Amino acid sequence: MRRTATTAKRHGRHQPLVMGMTTGLPRPPVEPDLLDQAEVARRLNVSRTTIWRLAKRGEIRVVRIGSRTLIPRSELQRLIADGPGDVQSASGPS
Repeated sequence: MRRTATTAKRHGRHQPLVMGMTTGLPRPPVEPDLLDQAEVARRLNVSRTTIWRLAKRGEIRVVRIGSRTLIPRSELQRLIADGPGDVQSASGPS
């Protein structure tokens, strides 16, 4: 490929962009659609056992992919919206 002054000026480089190169612009962080039990527990500030119990009782929807048990982000948002009462009751008798 032949370098041109326009290409070098436009991209701030001495070589043109080719497939696979990035422009250097930051990408916004992408929130994953499925979270593992440890991540959900961390975000709710509860134990992984609490999340496991909620899943076992059917109180939160889970997705199983191979041996992994993942929780949709929408379930995390629902748990947060419902308030702490439902999550605390899942941790066992008080």
